[in-house]
Amino acid sequence: MENKQQELRVAPAQKAYARDGKWADKNWRVINAELGIDTNNAEPLALKNASGDFNRQVFMTFDISEFNTLAFKNVFFLPSFTMVDGKSIITFNIYEVDADAWSGDTLTWNNKPAFGKLLAENVVAGGLTSVDLTAATREALAAGKSKLSFAIVITTVGADGENRINPKTTNLVASTADRAQGYVTKLCEDEAENAAIWDWANKLYDEWYERYEKLLATGLAKVKKIESDPAQYTK
Repeated sequence: MENKQQELRVAPAQKAYARDGKWADKNWRVINAELGIDTNNAEPLALKNASGDFNRQVFMTFDISEFNTLAFKNVFFLPSFTMVDGKSIITFNIYEVDADAWSGDTLTWNNKPAFGKLLAENVVAGGLTSVDLTAATREALAAGKSKLSFAIVITTVGADGENRINPKTTNLVASTADRAQGYVTKLCEDEAENAAIWDWANKLYDEWYERYEKLLATGLAKVKKIESDPAQYTK
C-alpha cells in the first residue's frame, strides 16, 4: 500500500511587528500609511535586536481549529526569512502569547502582549528554518483553544541588520510525517551549500519564493542551473 504524506497548512490569521523608541506607540500599518505606502497588509515583518530605536519583534497567530481533523505526527512552523542589510545569521526565540490580547491592526511596542511559555529557543534563522511546535499545538488543542499565538524575538546580541519574515509564504503545518513536504528539519551540514541557498533565497525572495520549497528538494545543482538560466525555473 502506498504511504502518502498528508498535511494541513495554514497562513497567519494575524501578523504584525512592533518597534521600540519613537515608534513605540505606533502600529506598523499606521506607519506605512503615514509614509504613503499601501502594502495590502502583506509587508514583510521586521526583526532586529539592536540599540537605540531599532528593536523589532514579530507576532503571529495561527488558526489551528482544523488540525484535529488530521491525525498529525508533527507540527512545524516554517517562517520565510530574508536578510535585508545584515551580514550574520541570527538566532531567535519563540514565546507563546495570548491570541486575544493583540491584533495586527492595533499592535504597538507599548501594548504588545506579555510573553508566556518559551516554545523554541535559539533557532537558527534562514532559508531552511523549520521549528517544531508539535507540543505547543497539542497542548493548545487539549486546552480547547482554536488558535496558537506567539512572539518571535531575536536572541543574537547586536543583530542590527534587519531580518524579515514574509507572511505570504510563512505557514504552520500539521503533518503525518517527520518533516513537511519540500522542507528539511535541519540546516545542511555543508556551510557553503547553506550560504549558496541563503544567497539565492534572498536574491529571488519577492519574485520566486512561491516555488522555493519545491526547489529545496531538488538540491543545490538545480538552484545553480536556475540562476544561470531562469527559463529552467518553470521546469
